[in-house]
Amino acid sequence: EVGQPLAVLDEVDLKLQAEQAEAELRAATGVLAQAGAAEGRAKDLRARGWSTEAQLDQVRAAADEARARLSRAERSVELTRNSLSYAQLVADSRGVVTATLIEPGQVVAAGQTAVRVARSAEKEAVVAIPETQVNLARTGDAHVTLWSDPGRKHVAKLRELAPAADPATRTY
Repeated sequence: EVGQPLAVLDEVDLKLQAEQAEAELRAATGVLAQAGAAEGRAKDLRARGWSTEAQLDQVRAAADEARARLSRAERSVELTRNSLSYAQLVADSRGVVTATLIEPGQVVAAGQTAVRVARSAEKEAVVAIPETQVNLARTGDAHVTLWSDPGRKHVAKLRELAPAADPATRTY
């Protein structure tokens, strides 16, 4: 069913990364507050003639760096929260699990296929087409009849054509 959990990843490392990003955000906020205050003082001193333009430029550069650090920290918090939300893999449509490609305890890489789900609303058929019929398959109408229901024809649409022929059968 839609929203049904299919797999749950260990969240410990993801939570630690989120905590680290939030700590960095707090640190960056403090550094920016300090740099902003120093920038304000430096502007005041420069306006009164008690400071040089070079000193003001140095303080401005430090404040700019602090603003950039805060921005990076905010993005890092967003990224880690997104990663944490991906710790539970849920079904995006009704269907049937056709393959589980991961094992309990396995280290899974980002983007690695974990579960294959056949959608209930869509049916797929794999058909071997001779090379001479490939152009017809791209443009022609097709119907599929199931052995379990030979009296009913299903309208078919080409979704994908293999880029190379099967080496054994020379079909696509």
